[in-house]
Amino acid sequence: MDKYKPIDCELHDKLEDAAVRRVPVEIQLDTGTINGTVVDVKTVASKEFLVLKEQAEPIRLDRVLAVTDTAEKE
Repeated sequence: MDKYKPIDCELHDKLEDAAVRRVPVEIQLDTGTINGTVVDVKTVASKEFLVLKEQAEPIRLDRVLAVTDTAEKE
């Protein structure tokens, strides 16, 4: 993938909050939508990643377009 682009602070805060609360979320990526539970937001080699309970590979944060707390929808 090309050069990492830092994400908006508000989106980062939403992801951090979801990680702390361990709530199910819907995540809109640049390639589609996935559902999962955020367990961590981490930095590796100056790039930030989202770790989901249901995913083996972390997701680069600059691929995340939006996040919705699905627990609030219920």
